[in-house]
Amino acid sequence: MSVSDLLTSASWRLARTDPGAVRPAADDTGWICARVPGTAALAWSIAHGDEAAAELDVDSWDWWFVTSVHASETGTHVLELAGVATLWELLVDGEVAATGTSMWQAAEVELDLEAGEHDLAVRVAALRPVLDEKRPRPRWRSRLVADSGLRWIRTSLLGRMPALAPTWAPAGPWRPLHLWAPGARPPRVLDLATALVEGDGVVDVRVEVGSVSTSVTVHLGPVSVDAPVVDGVATARLTLPEAARWWPRGYGAQSLHDLSVEVGGRRDLLRRIGFRTLEVDRSDGGFTLVVNGVPIFARGATWSPVDPVGLRDDASMLRRDLQSAAELGATMLRVVGTHTYESPTFFDLCDELGILVWQDAMLATLDPPDDPEWLAAVAAEVADVLRGLQGRPSLAVVCGGTETQQQPTMMGLPADRRAMPVIEQTIPAVVDEVVPGTAYVVASPSGGDLPTHNGQGVAHWFGVGGYRRPVTDVRRAAVRFASECLAFATPPERWSTTRLLPDGVEGEAWRAGVPRDRDTDWDFLDVTDHYVRELFGGETGGSTARGLDLRRAAAAHVMAEVFADWRRDGSTCAGGLVLEWRDRLPGPGWGLLDSAGVPKATWHALRRVLSPVTVLLTDEGLDGLRVHVVNDRPTPLDATLEVTLVGVRGAVEAASAPVRVGSHAVTSRTVDGILGVFRDVVHAYAFGEAEYAAVRVLLRAADGTELARAARLLPDQHVSGLVDPGLTWSTAGHRVEVTTVGLAPWVVVEAAGYVASDSWFHLLPGESRTVHLVATDPSSSAPDVVVRSLAGGST
Repeated sequence: MSVSDLLTSASWRLARTDPGAVRPAADDTGWICARVPGTAALAWSIAHGDEAAAELDVDSWDWWFVTSVHASETGTHVLELAGVATLWELLVDGEVAATGTSMWQAAEVELDLEAGEHDLAVRVAALRPVLDEKRPRPRWRSRLVADSGLRWIRTSLLGRMPALAPTWAPAGPWRPLHLWAPGARPPRVLDLATALVEGDGVVDVRVEVGSVSTSVTVHLGPVSVDAPVVDGVATARLTLPEAARWWPRGYGAQSLHDLSVEVGGRRDLLRRIGFRTLEVDRSDGGFTLVVNGVPIFARGATWSPVDPVGLRDDASMLRRDLQSAAELGATMLRVVGTHTYESPTFFDLCDELGILVWQDAMLATLDPPDDPEWLAAVAAEVADVLRGLQGRPSLAVVCGGTETQQQPTMMGLPADRRAMPVIEQTIPAVVDEVVPGTAYVVASPSGGDLPTHNGQGVAHWFGVGGYRRPVTDVRRAAVRFASECLAFATPPERWSTTRLLPDGVEGEAWRAGVPRDRDTDWDFLDVTDHYVRELFGGETGGSTARGLDLRRAAAAHVMAEVFADWRRDGSTCAGGLVLEWRDRLPGPGWGLLDSAGVPKATWHALRRVLSPVTVLLTDEGLDGLRVHVVNDRPTPLDATLEVTLVGVRGAVEAASAPVRVGSHAVTSRTVDGILGVFRDVVHAYAFGEAEYAAVRVLLRAADGTELARAARLLPDQHVSGLVDPGLTWSTAGHRVEVTTVGLAPWVVVEAAGYVASDSWFHLLPGESRTVHLVATDPSSSAPDVVVRSLAGGST
């Protein structure tokens, strides 16, 4: 950041007062240090500890963020506030200079400052008095949000949905503040549009460049044009011949191009942009994203902020999480309407890594007002957010919010009482104007006869998961696109649990981390335990070491089964996003990552299923076990399938067959078809005792390289009757070689401070597997490896 930003090294202090009280004196003992950007809750937890902060009702206090700045010259300075939560006023030398009522509306103020020291204060007003004001009654009350008054206020529901988001509410300057010296403000994009025209990439851009009297030069990769400047704004059109296209991860390359402007010999990067086409195929009730003419299976999760307390734009944390999403095989993340809009850094990384973004407007479950002033505020907010996303190829979908239609539908309101101008007219008009060509979805879920139906449009599907339907229900439900799904409370890995929960798995912190619906007598750990009993022959989960492993394995198995069915040959499902990406608190949350960003068992299981090139197994009943080979890549795949069956008495059968899969395609074979003889692999005919204990399928390239593998316990997932498999392992640096004598189900490889390249997998008798360890922290000591299996052999 330029030193011309006078807030670059500012030291901030924070104090709280009763609502409407005057600012505390400078020597008041109530002042604490604060981080800006940051929130009151973050500063409070750092100063007083998490236990004291846990009792903090952020919305009941006024919060004062104060600093001093030195202006080295007299003149007009520009103060930019990228975002302050939520009702705020800016005071400069004790005088109010600006106010705001939205967490997501940026603001800028011109300040005529004399050279010397100046006092800067941001007062964030308590929301509680505003929430207590009488307003028109809503048509329905949200089941998830305790205070319906929040529907009038443009702020996040984080910390205000007690059952689903048990964290602190945001208050404070959560986005950066900049104070630019006279004439020092860097150029910025005002408007940007990209298009592919007969293969060429075309960019139209307007750039604010300040008091420049002549033309400036705008660059797009190797292409440059001189752009005239009128009233401080440069306008240019650039054409990049035969522009390389940007693809979602696995489907092709992530080609990006630097758009920059040169003013007075200084060149500033404006944005990295990409060219791609995007359409939505809604035929036959479906919802399929088509990128560059290719249907995409959108898979990933609903995004969780990496810092749910401070909402900091931490580039290293974002890169680690988004790299984990890329390694998972994710092609989409959904920024949900219960959280907050993400930062430019988030989108930079999604562009780089090939991850599409489904962007909700920040509306969720509450009855949105139809007040003209409120609608205008939402329109301005969404337009402001979307202008920052122009030209970014990762932006794929804009949506009217989370369960905005589903909540009134489930409460029995008729269609004429569910009309919502904000999502039906206001937001789609902004999308068409600011980011034309971006897919718009009126709400998540929506698109069927009713938003509660799963087989049309986009669904929130928790039949398997929250509503405890059998795993086979995935085929019956015929989901076309799940913008949320599954929701399993999964314990963190053992070493991570020890670190995150020092008071153990039955303490208060553990219980606080278990998600639950409001006004229910069950939680989502009960859901996981239901599948433990269903899958593992009556075994139960619990707080014992084995019980926790059974919970991890059950969630991992069910998620993998669901996505294998959705990606199989012949499936009509075009996407699934797991609820959710990361836990907000330590404990057994919904996240594929725990609250520290460490992958859980579910991440490892899904990684094998979601890979761009993978092999899947589905139980087709009397048709036996079917092998599906998926090839998302842009070139055909010629490979070999190797099938190995292990009998319950130890006999082994094996066969192989060539397979060719076209680009962006899926093909399938049956296991007994590859063997060439009938085998009741899944014991569907139930003649006598089951003959087979496990099956493994390897996909090998022509040179013998292993491309993918899938293994399955047969005919069911019971592990209680298996004997200790005799696991052994050796380590060499960060490489672990695991070998088993007998059948080893659910082999776990872990080391404190490291993430295994694979874990929670099955090994056949006599099989070996090499696993690589990656440090979560560069300062991690040498790995202390532990390998165990649900059949025994733990250390």
